[in-house]
Amino acid sequence: MKSFSLLQILLLTTCSLLHINVISAHGDANDGDDSSSSSSAAIGTECEAFSQYPVGRGIGGRETYIMVKSTETTITFVMRHTAQAWLSIGFSESGYMVGPRNIAILGSPDNGVAKYLLQGTSPNDVVYMDGTEQTLVNTTFTQNAAEGSELTFTRFLEDGENPDDHIMSNGRVKLIWAFGGTNDFLGHLEAGSIDITIGPCQIFDASGALIVSVDTAAEKRVLKAHGILATIAIGFLMPIGVLSSAARKWLGICWKKEEIFDKKTWFFLHVALMGTSSILFLALFVLAVVGKGMGSGETVHFQTVHEITGLVLFLLVLIQSTIATLFRPSPTTTTAAKHLEADDDDNDNDNNNVGTAIGDEQYPGSDGVNSFDSNSVSKGTDDDDASTMLGTKSVARKFWEAKHTIGGFVIITIGCYELKSGLDLYTVHYGETTNSLGGLLYGWIAVVGVLLLTAAFQIYSRKRKVSRHDE
Repeated sequence: MKSFSLLQILLLTTCSLLHINVISAHGDANDGDDSSSSSSAAIGTECEAFSQYPVGRGIGGRETYIMVKSTETTITFVMRHTAQAWLSIGFSESGYMVGPRNIAILGSPDNGVAKYLLQGTSPNDVVYMDGTEQTLVNTTFTQNAAEGSELTFTRFLEDGENPDDHIMSNGRVKLIWAFGGTNDFLGHLEAGSIDITIGPCQIFDASGALIVSVDTAAEKRVLKAHGILATIAIGFLMPIGVLSSAARKWLGICWKKEEIFDKKTWFFLHVALMGTSSILFLALFVLAVVGKGMGSGETVHFQTVHEITGLVLFLLVLIQSTIATLFRPSPTTTTAAKHLEADDDDNDNDNNNVGTAIGDEQYPGSDGVNSFDSNSVSKGTDDDDASTMLGTKSVARKFWEAKHTIGGFVIITIGCYELKSGLDLYTVHYGETTNSLGGLLYGWIAVVGVLLLTAAFQIYSRKRKVSRHDE
């Protein structure tokens, strides 16, 4: 029951971290805009609310958001980013950068604000549109060290002579957005897409504009929960689970003597730890997928090395857990098990044979060498000392053990890389150092590694003693 209580606590923690606080409010679309419209003008129909997606992750916890206001003929965008960098808002039916006729509005201190045609994904494929197609109005780009960068422009809903450039006056429109790491246009630092809903409305002054302002708090909570679960699963539970199995013959704390639910203690602990890790893997995988979509509005996943490696790691854990649970062969052949049961009484009283497990009072006086317990074979407890010493282990069992051992260490190795990669990405995106956590985590993994090597050496030494004793 303790394992289930711990799992419940982890799930409750995850739910609390997933609490999303998206801000949607009416306000001023441009703080410095002096409206020339009369305050006594009739109040028009309010625009429909936009889809509320966080926009961009930024560096150092800096926020990026887009504000929109519309009239019956125009739509005005304000994009703010609390860093000094070029900004861009584009229009794409697919949500991708490349399309039949995707247009982007880029703003920077050197080039001002202008329309560009997106013909590819490289900076050279972003082509300045002809002068007659530069139909934007009220364009500004401001930038300072205190407030960052701001791009403002207004487009006509029927923009230009090309119908493909027209914006729907009543319906959903997909925007693509991007910003750079500096003012030099050398490629974007972050990019994504969001959906907005445009409804027929009349806004007579700036105070009547609908503002959708979102920050990165929601995405940050989800990805932090993802990292916490990954740290628990890969950094703590899995190493202990491996140690409980690999070092069971060396630790000597009655793991072979005591039984829980007809299983040896080490086996029960190993299954509990690895099973909990697998459940956490499922949860952290879901959080990773949800977190990316929440942060950028993107629907395309598994594009970066971290994401692809995470997918491979998740599949390996799924395969390893399934095979270990459903396709685990018996430790010995049926003939060997019957032979051991028949000779059980003789083995208990024969002091010339090798003694029992570490911590058992029946081992012989001076050599301190461990032996097998025939009950473990007959009960199928996965305690395979007997089959190892008598050479009765089946071929299927040998193959399964080799695959299970190699697969486990491959998963932990890839997992350690993913932890390091994830900590680095978190630092880059949010500007929060993770050095202390990383040092603690990898220090712990190093300790477990030393214990595993020590256990392996002890097991090897004991087997040599068994070999010399038999001679």
